[in-house]
Amino acid sequence: MKLHKFDKNKELKKLSFNKSRSNYIKLGTLIASVVVIVISVIYFTYSKFTLTDTFTTTEITVGDFIPADYILYYYVDGVAVSNIPTGDNYDVNVSCDNGATGIWNNEDKSINIINASQSKTRCTLNFKTLYKDSSGASAPELYSGLIPITYDDSNNIVIADLASEWYNYNNHEWANAILIDQSNTEIKNKYLNSDGSYKSG
Repeated sequence: MKLHKFDKNKELKKLSFNKSRSNYIKLGTLIASVVVIVISVIYFTYSKFTLTDTFTTTEITVGDFIPADYILYYYVDGVAVSNIPTGDNYDVNVSCDNGATGIWNNEDKSINIINASQSKTRCTLNFKTLYKDSSGASAPELYSGLIPITYDDSNNIVIADLASEWYNYNNHEWANAILIDQSNTEIKNKYLNSDGSYKSG
């Protein structure tokens, strides 16, 4: 049996090395813990400030009036619809709130809103189906200043209701109209509403 010789110095070096390694591990663990704590503090502090900033930037205030900020409602013969109807066979009446005035342009199917000074101004467009006879002829086109007329039971001239029969080419009842001077406010207000539609009757 071979006996190993005990080297005291060698064994002490091993013990010393093991002790040093243990100290390094403890020191590394301590440094890592400090780093984690510092990073955590920075993260939570940053998160807090970021969250606070998010709340402050989501506050909503009412700004200046935007001209395009309108709400439009459409009705065809009293029934609500989601879009402006196509075709020319309609008489259009426009009414707006907040003191605004809506004027319908039948040529390009658009609405011109004037005197609007508040946001969320609501305008209602009432499309009334116009009368068209069965002759196959084109319906009369009434340009600005032309007022459709017909006769009542007493043979008096009255403004025609465009939704009712006011002409009939099959019966040789012609569409008639008069031209008014729209530069005269009194005459204009007598025959036309503020939106440019006719005052039937």
